[in-house]
Amino acid sequence: MSVFLGPRGTSLIPILLASAVACAPSSGTPPATAPAPAAPAAAPAQGTKPVPGGIFRIGNHGDLVSFDIATEGGALHLSVGGLVQSALMKWAKEPILDQTKITCDLCESWRQVNEVTYEFKLRQGVKWHNVPPVNGRELVAEDYKYTIERIQNQGWKNIKEFGRHQDKVRAIKAIETPDKYTVKVELKEPQSLAMMNFGDPFLLLVAKEQVDSEPDGLLRRTLIGTGPFILKEFTPKVNYVMVKNPDYFLKGFPYLDGAEVRFIPDNTTRFNAFRAGEIHDPGFFMSEENKRIIDRQHPDLFMGRVPGQTTAGFVFNNNRKPFDDVKVRKAMYLAYDRQALIEATRFGQAQLARWVGTPGKGVYATPEEELKRTPGFRQPKDADIAEAKKLLAEAGYPSGFKTSMAVIKSGDIEANAEVFAEQMRKALNIEVVLQPMERAVHAKETLAGNYDIAAQYGLGSLPDPSESTWFLDSRNPESVSAYKNPAYDELQDKQGRTLNVEERKKIFFQMYDILDRDVPIISAYADNNYKGFPKKCHGIAEEPRYNVLIRYMYEAWCEPGVLKQG
Repeated sequence: MSVFLGPRGTSLIPILLASAVACAPSSGTPPATAPAPAAPAAAPAQGTKPVPGGIFRIGNHGDLVSFDIATEGGALHLSVGGLVQSALMKWAKEPILDQTKITCDLCESWRQVNEVTYEFKLRQGVKWHNVPPVNGRELVAEDYKYTIERIQNQGWKNIKEFGRHQDKVRAIKAIETPDKYTVKVELKEPQSLAMMNFGDPFLLLVAKEQVDSEPDGLLRRTLIGTGPFILKEFTPKVNYVMVKNPDYFLKGFPYLDGAEVRFIPDNTTRFNAFRAGEIHDPGFFMSEENKRIIDRQHPDLFMGRVPGQTTAGFVFNNNRKPFDDVKVRKAMYLAYDRQALIEATRFGQAQLARWVGTPGKGVYATPEEELKRTPGFRQPKDADIAEAKKLLAEAGYPSGFKTSMAVIKSGDIEANAEVFAEQMRKALNIEVVLQPMERAVHAKETLAGNYDIAAQYGLGSLPDPSESTWFLDSRNPESVSAYKNPAYDELQDKQGRTLNVEERKKIFFQMYDILDRDVPIISAYADNNYKGFPKKCHGIAEEPRYNVLIRYMYEAWCEPGVLKQG
């Protein structure tokens, strides 16, 4: 979590302590280290008024496991949750996220009382959706307290998945509600990402009445929020239909009559549905190839490219032979040709990333030119492969071995796995048998440790490595790698309470050095994010990770003739 940082990481605490901060969106430019996003879609003509109405259709690559965002990390869950629910704050509507640009959602103002205490004043008169069992009652401070304390309780009802967002809330010491519209949050100690976490898209508020009405306490039967759209009906693995919330707290919004999320697992089928106008957002896993087709063949459609917060890679089960031997892991790490995979599956449009979840660009990234000189990343591969063969022989596998890889049934992830498997076969005579499975099955099996290697597509919601370095923390109940290193865990805590950017960078690089030595996982690349929509639709946010800015869809509207009317 974050205190605002000034130039060169100096703290702005004295400024923040001086006065309350209004929640209007901040202005400014992205950090100098951030790559420029693609040119935006054309804006409507000056003086053009938003046209209300219509149903905006979104394509989803997977189905929802449940509506309970507290247990889910996949961006696809935000396609419904981000439209139905609200949070205390939200990130600014910019393609390059900036931790100094956080604005209110359910709060109307906030102030930092001291280094560890924040006070929020909630909007008055915000109503939950008029759906049983909440029935349109007013949202109050206790709702925020209940939501966060439920997430903090990672053993809640013995559901292991409740550890998924622990890193965002474990620094909170106490939440007080002096009155029904005031929330005071006290941290255990100063935190580097406090403000980003207050606006995190996964910390969406839930109503205690709905949780209590569910047989096992997980939100499965419906979803009730305070957001711009109300969930009307759904058919698993088909669609989720939402209608305009007439009581939304931002008067005059949303412009749309509703939204529909359609389950279309195949990337090509979903992309073609976008081209044909059957959906208006092709969703996740679009690529450079898709962008080129849109740019050349569809003047009525837009597909942008911005540096993403997603990294692909391969996770070893550090408890299973032969991957309990660091020499085996290191051998495969060295033999793997990252540049060749990027060319084969990403059309060369991705960045080298040192570790899964670490950024390919920005202040906390190892510069790509430096990586290209590093063992495992350097070209040509001859020296790395020779060292890999030596390590494999020392581990007792001079002729290679046979293993398996759990792979989510999704085009990009399967393509990555196929290229990796072929590289291991050619370089080290390691036979990697791919085991494709549905996303929910993959999550269950990897969490239970029932795998050798798992193809991973790491989705960080924060523009910061801390969320993803938590993935390898031994205290994380969802750390599927079974990696344990107390020194690494200690550094994870240390970076969280370090406010100076340069000092935090040094800590992260110490963590990267530990991972270089232990190799619990292998990084593939840091991906771009591709966002598509009709050019005659406006108010839609490009974003570094799919759906992290979907809460701004209340501003979306399309010119006549683009959408089906509700």
